[in-house]
Amino acid sequence: STESVLTPLIDAVEVSRQLRQDLEVASATGPLVLIVEDAQWVDRETLAVIGSLSRRLADLAVALIVVGDVAELPELADIERVPLTRLQPRHVVELVGALAPCAVSPGVAAAIAWASSGNPLAVSDMVGQLSVDQLSGRVRVSGPYQVGSRLTEAFAGCLLGLDERCRRALALVASTGGRAGVLESTLE
Repeated sequence: STESVLTPLIDAVEVSRQLRQDLEVASATGPLVLIVEDAQWVDRETLAVIGSLSRRLADLAVALIVVGDVAELPELADIERVPLTRLQPRHVVELVGALAPCAVSPGVAAAIAWASSGNPLAVSDMVGQLSVDQLSGRVRVSGPYQVGSRLTEAFAGCLLGLDERCRRALALVASTGGRAGVLESTLE
C-alpha cells in the first residue's frame, strides 16, 4: 500500500530533523565530522535517514562522510561522491613526511611508497613501526617493510565473520595468485 511505502520515508525525515537539531547544538562548540563506514551494509531505513540528513547540514559546521560502495544506493544519490584510490608515490612521500617525527630519508620514503602500494593505513602503520634512526636513513631497515598488527587485524576482521568453508575457499584463491587453472585443480 502507499501508506506502507511512505511511512519509512516520513520516519526518516523526522529522524533526520531531530538529528540535525542535535548536531546544531553539538557543533556550536566546534566543527564535527560524522563518518558512516561500510555504507553498503547499512539497512535501507538508516540510509534514508543519512540521505535526508545530508541535505540538512549545509549551514552547520558538520561534515558527513559516507564510506563504502554506494553507487547503487538510491537513498544516497544526492551525496557528492569522491572515489578513493591508492595514493600516488609522490603523495605517499608527502604523507610519510607529515607522519614521521623527523626528516625522512628519500630512499626510506620511496621504499615505504613501494611497500605500501599506496594504502594510507599501511603507510601510517609502517611509519609508526620505524625508529627515528631508521626513518632518517642512519640505520638500515633489516628485512622487508611490513605492516603492523593494527592493519593486519583490520583486514582480518573482515574474514572473521565468515564461516570456515568460506575462509578456506578464500585462502585457496589467495594461494593461487589468481591463476584459475591452479584453483580448478586444487578444488578438484
